[in-house]
Amino acid sequence: MLTQLSDSSGELPARIAETPPSIDGILEPGEWESYARGEGLIDRDTGKDAPETGQFWLAYDQNYIYFAYRAADSRPETVQTNQFRRNASLAGDDSVTFSIDPFGNLSNFNSFSVNPAGAYSLGIAGGRAGKLEWIGEIKSAGRRTESGWEVEARIPWNLMRLPSPGARTARVNVSRYMPRFQRDFVWRDTSQGRIENTGSWKDVVIPPAQSGRSIQLLPYGYLGAGRDKSLYNTGLDLRLPVTDQIEAVATVNPDFRNVENEVLSLDLSFFERLAGETRPFFREGSGFFQTGFRDRLFASQRIRSFDVGAKTYGRLTDRQEFGVMALSTLDRQAATVASYTYTPTNRSNLNIATTSLREANRSNDAVWMNYGQGVGPLLVYYQAGATFDEQLGRGGSLEFGADYSVRNFTTYFNARMVERDYRPRLGFVNDTDFKGFASGLGIEQVYTKGPIQESEYYLNFTNYWRTDGTPYRRSASLYGSLTTRSAFDIDIDARISRFQNFDDHSISLSIEQPRRDPYRRWEYTYTNGRFSENPFQEHSLALRYRPFQRLQTSLTGEWQTYQGESRQLIFGTSWEMDLFQSISGRAVLRDNKINPYLSYNRAGGRGVEYFLIVGDPNALEFRSNVTLKAVFPIEIRL
Repeated sequence: MLTQLSDSSGELPARIAETPPSIDGILEPGEWESYARGEGLIDRDTGKDAPETGQFWLAYDQNYIYFAYRAADSRPETVQTNQFRRNASLAGDDSVTFSIDPFGNLSNFNSFSVNPAGAYSLGIAGGRAGKLEWIGEIKSAGRRTESGWEVEARIPWNLMRLPSPGARTARVNVSRYMPRFQRDFVWRDTSQGRIENTGSWKDVVIPPAQSGRSIQLLPYGYLGAGRDKSLYNTGLDLRLPVTDQIEAVATVNPDFRNVENEVLSLDLSFFERLAGETRPFFREGSGFFQTGFRDRLFASQRIRSFDVGAKTYGRLTDRQEFGVMALSTLDRQAATVASYTYTPTNRSNLNIATTSLREANRSNDAVWMNYGQGVGPLLVYYQAGATFDEQLGRGGSLEFGADYSVRNFTTYFNARMVERDYRPRLGFVNDTDFKGFASGLGIEQVYTKGPIQESEYYLNFTNYWRTDGTPYRRSASLYGSLTTRSAFDIDIDARISRFQNFDDHSISLSIEQPRRDPYRRWEYTYTNGRFSENPFQEHSLALRYRPFQRLQTSLTGEWQTYQGESRQLIFGTSWEMDLFQSISGRAVLRDNKINPYLSYNRAGGRGVEYFLIVGDPNALEFRSNVTLKAVFPIEIRL
């Protein structure tokens, strides 16, 4: 019996897969027809029907969720399938994403994306690091067809955190990205704060969490040689499910030296910037540690190294979650972080966090809270923080604001006050001793006809004083963007500001072709203006080229003139030999210092992982190091 669904209802009936479908990427006649079916997609920005049609099917049993999608495409020769690896970024590829919140409270979504080659990407609620034994895997397959493409996937329930077993309504959605249109299309439109429009998977019998607990261990060791010295180290990561909803992760003598850190671009700024976090220990469960938005009580980049670390995180109830972390550098430093989130309704949330730092010559404690409430397209929020520092004393911060968003139009207003001595030393606060407000508005327009596909315009203002009332900084900026149907993008950003006694300005022009393609793209940016009332210019060029499917190259160059000259070149390459083996490298030239490195990795699957690194990924200049590292996964069932 074919399950017909009303596009307006957004409800899918639960259907048990008595005979599980074969996950081979071929939707055989009669294979999926008895399961729940949905069809039709709309543009999440315009609300109009997608230019290409599609259908999906959904079923389940005690162990798995089964998902299939058939995508129509009137120009199948343009379908993009650059990625072939599992649990890798699918950015730039045609893909379909199935999202599910098994709790049904619209705050615990997991996402599973598949491209026409069967490559997939996982987004587990709360965050997971990349080791397959820890994150788990799905089985997926896909193929191109004469009329488009189709995929099938089998998703283990135990990849996700699950509510108590039994029948309930899970919340689901399906989206499709089409590079040809540079747009995302969704089954259920949840824009403008209408998250309650998310689809409902009715009466799904959630299975019990996998019986039997186990300790998962990842011991590592490396040996190497450098100039005039030998290199060696060992350490251990472990993961333990405490309950069905709570996990614990610990590490002893973690190895960060061979994790490639992000390289910050050249920049003229009065304030500190932080690079992104790449270290697996901090990425695991990161979603449970909410300690701020613009300012944060805890920024893991502050912890350069430590000897022992442990954290536990998870859900206390369907609407409550927490995270607790402790780090110690023996005899020198001890740090703790705690976070609690409560979502009383689908449109409200309460966050509370605290941090503590103890060092030989100072101590620092910090607390933060945030409450947000959505009403239709309006979101209002209030947050406050306080720090207690042995050297600086007490400091505080306050902020309240509102964001309003309807289709094609957004506006916001916020007022802030940050005292001079507000200093969470484990966190990130790039400015203190000011009060004032910021506001802005934006207009986005999508065009269905003509050479222009999309335009965006944003106007922003800030006006801040010192906390004693003296003028501090003011700014206004205007940003505009046009994107053509050939994915050629041009952006203009103009700014004027007064910072303390400096009157500055800048104008920036950026061109990019094709937009949002991570594999084959060029981008050039030119900026001219005054900073601290001194003239400056900057040129930036970024190139990405993929000569064939498994080889990716990139080059980023920046040249800046400001009271002298600065330059930075970054060349990167990666050759994916097969699903698990790759050779990659990077060379960073900054001013007159160069640091190249090269690595061979056998990783991404189950079993022992090997890494051979020549050089040091994060040094300022080349180091003649050769290091062999191995990671040995071990599971001990309790």
